[in-house]
Amino acid sequence: MFTCNGRGKRLFGTPHHDAALVAEVLGAGLSPGGVPSLSPALAGLFAAGEIGPIGRRNFVHGFTASIALFSDRNPDGQQVVARAAPPPTP
Repeated sequence: MFTCNGRGKRLFGTPHHDAALVAEVLGAGLSPGGVPSLSPALAGLFAAGEIGPIGRRNFVHGFTASIALFSDRNPDGQQVVARAAPPPTP
């Protein structure tokens, strides 16, 4: 997760808002003390805004959060097995 450093307790009134929301959506929960207990794991960093398009131009956006999800399952729920590519033929 990449979240603007302007988000957090001062914006939402509670700590760990974004991480807790991701945990809720992914089916994880909060451990005692309100700290997110995530499975799958969540990692990220704070940023001073994100760059993204509006129409055909890019702008710096503030107070945003972005996530990227990776899964080892296809849309049917079957586990995808990663296989090493064969070495190139000389």
